[in-house]
Amino acid sequence: MAHPLVRQAAVAVTEHIPAAAHLTAYIVGRDDAVLSPEELRAFLRARLPIYMVPVSFVELAEMPLLPSGKVDRRVLPEPPTEGAAARLPHIEPRNDVERQLTAIWRELLDVKQFGVTDNFFDLGGDSLLAMQVLARIRRAFQVEVSIRSLFDGPSIDALGKAVEKAKASGAVPRIPAIVPRARPAAGRRRSSSDTYCRTRLARSSSALPSASPGRSSSRQRSATWGSASRHPPPAGAS
Repeated sequence: MAHPLVRQAAVAVTEHIPAAAHLTAYIVGRDDAVLSPEELRAFLRARLPIYMVPVSFVELAEMPLLPSGKVDRRVLPEPPTEGAAARLPHIEPRNDVERQLTAIWRELLDVKQFGVTDNFFDLGGDSLLAMQVLARIRRAFQVEVSIRSLFDGPSIDALGKAVEKAKASGAVPRIPAIVPRARPAAGRRRSSSDTYCRTRLARSSSALPSASPGRSSSRQRSATWGSASRHPPPAGAS
């Protein structure tokens, strides 16, 4: 899956956006080839799932190698704070929906300057941040927008249209209602385990031998015999 203009490439996990790990591609071009991040990103998107496409691309003159021939990842430079999309023409939000979406992106992506046509994934977004965006949309607009809508149209402009469409169609969030469960009153209902224990206890008790009124048990007879042997009757007693 090598690009014809790329001689060497390495991918590393970086955190150039605070508290968010992203993939960064380090590339060495062939000869004097001019490598465009947008072209490389489009090339990879056609062949990989969106979550496997690097967020940032860093071009190197030479790939740093260890004596073993492996890439020395410790000396790879940090990627730029903002992606290539920050250099695109900046278009300000044009309505309330776009302004709210812009505020959501700005907080989650930690990117200050971007326009409504900039690409969410070019700005540092990934599948995890996409789920957080949808959760914020659900809370802010009380509508349900699918993850596919964000993947197919990863811009404020397209996402704003998806929100407006969801509001017009009445696509409310599919959140199950939480119904409180009443606890049974004390003494009115026993659990099945409690009933089972009580039934076994009753059966065990009924199986024990019981002494009849006119007879003494063997233990009682033994105790009576032992007492009589220790205290013999007085002389003359029959």
